[in-house]
Amino acid sequence: QNMLKATFVLLVLVSIAYCSIFSVSRVFKEDDVSIVIPKQYELIGKSSGNEKLELTIAIKQRNFDRLEEILLDISNPQSQNYGNYLSLDQIHRLMAPKPEVVSLIREWLYKHDIVGKLISPGFMKVITTVDKVEELLKVEFSNFRHKEKDIIISRSLEYYSVPKNIGQFVDFITGVTNFPRSYQKVNYENKLDDDQYVTPESIQQMYNIKIPPFNSKNIQAVASFLDQYFDPKDLESFQSKFDLGNCTIDETFGDNNNNAPGVECSLDVQYLQGVSNCSITTYDYSTPGQVGVNEPWLDFLQTLDSQTSNFPYLISMSYQDYEYTVSLDYALRANQEFAKNSARGITFITGSGDWGVGCKIATGCGTFNADFPSSSPYVISTGATILIEGKEQGVDFSSGGFSNYFGQPSYQSQAVNAYLAQSNKPNESYFNISGRAFPDVAAIGTYYQVFVNGRQTDVAGTSASTPCFGSMLSMINTLRLNSNLPTLGWAHAFLYQADQTNSNAYNDITVCQPQDHQCCDSYFECVTGWDPQTGLGTPNYDVLSSLAMSSSMFPSFSGKN
Repeated sequence: QNMLKATFVLLVLVSIAYCSIFSVSRVFKEDDVSIVIPKQYELIGKSSGNEKLELTIAIKQRNFDRLEEILLDISNPQSQNYGNYLSLDQIHRLMAPKPEVVSLIREWLYKHDIVGKLISPGFMKVITTVDKVEELLKVEFSNFRHKEKDIIISRSLEYYSVPKNIGQFVDFITGVTNFPRSYQKVNYENKLDDDQYVTPESIQQMYNIKIPPFNSKNIQAVASFLDQYFDPKDLESFQSKFDLGNCTIDETFGDNNNNAPGVECSLDVQYLQGVSNCSITTYDYSTPGQVGVNEPWLDFLQTLDSQTSNFPYLISMSYQDYEYTVSLDYALRANQEFAKNSARGITFITGSGDWGVGCKIATGCGTFNADFPSSSPYVISTGATILIEGKEQGVDFSSGGFSNYFGQPSYQSQAVNAYLAQSNKPNESYFNISGRAFPDVAAIGTYYQVFVNGRQTDVAGTSASTPCFGSMLSMINTLRLNSNLPTLGWAHAFLYQADQTNSNAYNDITVCQPQDHQCCDSYFECVTGWDPQTGLGTPNYDVLSSLAMSSSMFPSFSGKN
């Protein structure tokens, strides 16, 4: 009996030791976000072991702190190094993982009979089968059907793990747990009169826009996700209706299904071009399909990461999701990719979101939810306004707030701290007062006249204000390139300093509709100066473009223009 007890104790100790070894030798990834089956999907059963899976491994990069130092210097309007952007090769040499790290990850995959292909210095693509990935990441996969599109995808409802020696070099792996979401159109039906219809001409009049002469070097782009496509015939109808120049997409990276145009992509390509009378070369980065993240930001950025020349200087991305649905590691890595490309002289702009303060029952009705990538300090966030009796007001759906992932950047400290110092704001328990604040600016965001599938329709959302303001920034790039000056690149410091330099750079929006707040008892209100519904306000292009060319604001421009 004593021997049986001893054997039992020994087995227990061995079991405990084994569990201890397992927990120490493996680390979980992206376990800070809940794994939830979206309502558009239904579970249909366990995945077959021989089903194909495509994963992307984000390998940790080096020297991001050094890149940030460089970027702060070359983006500071007062610096003599302003606009001395880096080449893609310089960025890769600074930040690429060491060869021995890449070899270590390849060896780990090879032990599981998996081959990894390096698609850029920091990303490795894997195409293999479910059974091999289940063993690799210690999870089980199931199949889920999209109820409307009848598309079946494989996902795991378990947090995945990797060996500890691998985990220290991996940010995350896409295609395991996250479900793609569906595009949702903003339906805004409070139209009062025909004067509220928004067209390229009305935007030009509203914001004092003068179209600069064409420059062949200037390129802008739309980033399209979630099965959003455009039809060139709709673009022709838009061009004809509003008497514009030659509106074409000069190059598309990825697939575009002309027979299934979407509202979002049609809006983006029409107004990013239309506000400038179609005077700027325009690309479309199309990343459709059902991928393993909320928005395939990194898939699109990987394409950009391979372009050493003829890349766009501004990219409009009219897509958002709640920050809490994106893992911290994913957000940090996407932020790094935005910063890397900003250091090349590229400007990223997005909408602030279309759900006000983002209050949700699922996260408790005492907390506002930030949006991503609006919360990235390297992406310009654009709120929205509406015309009421000829005057702009903040529109109710325009999102804004404070990040829980990223701290307040120095470029916005003066403007945001002035807002925090005044009394007309929600209780600070609702939001993170030290977080990156958004939106940065706003623009008209209702009743855009867009052609989709041969028909003219009204469209609203911060996805409308984004290409509107983006087009203005692109025109500033044209002005600069015409004078042999650098493009705007990471433009945030300029945008905030412009407000401090000239009070007419923006139209301060001090009247707003009550911001959508769902189940919360409070929301952000418009105030004088920056606020979390309309940012610094809407642009006065004439003043803003003059400041962008000013040698007093940019001392390094002295004698150059």
